Amino acid sequence: MTSGEFHPIEINSIIINRDERQRHQLKEEQLEELADSIEALGLIHPIVVTRELVLVSGERRLEACRRCGWTHISAQYTDELDPKRLQLLEYEENIRRVDLTADEQCRALVSFHELNVQLDPTWNQNKTADALHKSKSALSNDLRVAYAHVRGDSQICAAPTMSAKRRILARRDERDTRLAIAELDPTHDETILTEDFNVWAPAYHGPRFNFLHVDFPWGVGADKFGQSSAPVHGDYDDRPEVFDRLCQTLRDNLYRLCEPSAHMIFWFPIKRYPKVHDFLETLGGDWAVNPVPLIWAKPGEGIIPRPEHDPRQCYEAAFFCTRGGLPIVQSVDNVRSAPTVKGRHMSEKPAEMLRHFFRMIVSEHTMMLDPTCGSGSALRAAQSLMARRVLGLEVNPEFASLARLALEGVEDLGEAGGEIEQGEQERSDG
Repeated sequence: MTSGEFHPIEINSIIINRDERQRHQLKEEQLEELADSIEALGLIHPIVVTRELVLVSGERRLEACRRCGWTHISAQYTDELDPKRLQLLEYEENIRRVDLTADEQCRALVSFHELNVQLDPTWNQNKTADALHKSKSALSNDLRVAYAHVRGDSQICAAPTMSAKRRILARRDERDTRLAIAELDPTHDETILTEDFNVWAPAYHGPRFNFLHVDFPWGVGADKFGQSSAPVHGDYDDRPEVFDRLCQTLRDNLYRLCEPSAHMIFWFPIKRYPKVHDFLETLGGDWAVNPVPLIWAKPGEGIIPRPEHDPRQCYEAAFFCTRGGLPIVQSVDNVRSAPTVKGRHMSEKPAEMLRHFFRMIVSEHTMMLDPTCGSGSALRAAQSLMARRVLGLEVNPEFASLARLALEGVEDLGEAGGEIEQGEQERSDG
């Protein structure tokens, strides 16, 4: 946000117009922390002043430098800034004012966030939260309120304060969850749909989910390896563009699929760690992505890319993500060893391994969606832990049919029954 032209200005000559700025009381602990950072690293971002030395932006930095004993501070003049950058500063200052109405706060917050997105394609809610010194969950809630206001939501617009607007959205979330549960038909047990997630998601208007189990085709060409072990010789398209499109569909439709408080397990090939992590970070400031993955270890199995040079690759990894600060049910080890499963699907994950990780998340309140469920093992694992509802999508009719049989216990009854029995035992032991 800087022009590159900085000027050393005497700190005592800078004018702070309290009547116009109406700033929040500067917090002592924040000033001490910032002063320590400036002592160690220097002043990274200059303050902004007018030619008359009236402070426009950077009061916290100014006061911290004063505490460090500095007599001068690096500054920029407003007439040296790009107009859009200056507009951002004005939005930021407006957001911090105490005399703004709730309506003005909403407009300023949306304008600040959207202008940053225009100027920086990588900008997201996390960065807006950091820029405004808000927690990610608080910023996410405030943006939901602000967008509802600028879109003309009559109830939100009529509420006189930000806290009143937040309460309206909170009551709606509670109502929607109650309605979603009430609308579930216990006599309708269609838990696996033969659907393409890219087509189904934009048209979905049903109850939202609080657990997403995502295991998209990785885009690594597994369909060309000749590994299919399904009895019907089924296969799936594993091109990179398939993975990318599914990710885009997930991001575009999260608001209609996912509760404000939720968990997600997202499986990925380890060589695409940076790309997948960056994608998950773009989902918004209300999602927290644990950088330490969950690991499924497959001792003695896996591939050796170069037998004369490389070790066997015998594990798969998943990111564990949390939305809205939702706590887990219980903590478990982040590594689980289990053999692969053959017979139904060319890349089936064992339900026993999935159930281990699901114990962190799944309870009688869980409503889980698996947008590419394959063999249905994730659905079976969640059901064995007494999830309230599970729903899986599978585009391949043959895979979907086999998954339904396994879920109903028609095929491999011993495995399905054992999963439920073991899940109940784990609950009682836990």
